Amino acid sequence: PTSLPPPPHPTLHRERAMASQAGANNVFYVGVARLADRVIVANHSYNVSTNAESVKTVLRQQMNMRPGTIYNFDVSDTTWHLKGDDAGRVFILITQSQYPLRFAHQCLEEFETVFVAKAGDRSMRENENGLTRMMSSTLAKLCAKYDNLEELDQLTALNVKVRKETFCVGVGPQTKPSQTNPNQSKPTQTIPEP
Repeated sequence: PTSLPPPPHPTLHRERAMASQAGANNVFYVGVARLADRVIVANHSYNVSTNAESVKTVLRQQMNMRPGTIYNFDVSDTTWHLKGDDAGRVFILITQSQYPLRFAHQCLEEFETVFVAKAGDRSMRENENGLTRMMSSTLAKLCAKYDNLEELDQLTALNVKVRKETFCVGVGPQTKPSQTNPNQSKPTQTIPEP
């Protein structure tokens, strides 16, 4: 991941957290903007109230983003994660500063996939916050999923275990029989006489 120069300090005001799950209060904001005109077409604040002008200030900076590259930089006690795509959209995730990069990158990948599938090219012509209402539930679910690090770690461990077991099932010596008896269900091998 490549870093951009740090932007001016954004204003993120922590709201009183409701009864939270273990590992929560890690994700603060997700949004998507057009790089060409810096218009935020959809966004969602989570665990905090986010000053939209702070996000716009970052977007107004000179950014030479390469599609597919994820940029990470720290601002105060937060980390900003940005990912551009080929269409000129910028996907934004703001987390607490110690948030694991592997989950931030996973979140941005999922965010891009879900957003493009649901909103498509509409994001290239919508006005400011034009897709926020349509994407509200999706963005809230994305934030909730990536906010709980304990659950993400468990899912990751389960996926690794499943992949490992799937790999092990298919591993073993492979022999190619030289002759098959059509009356038997198992292949047989002809052994040459001495």
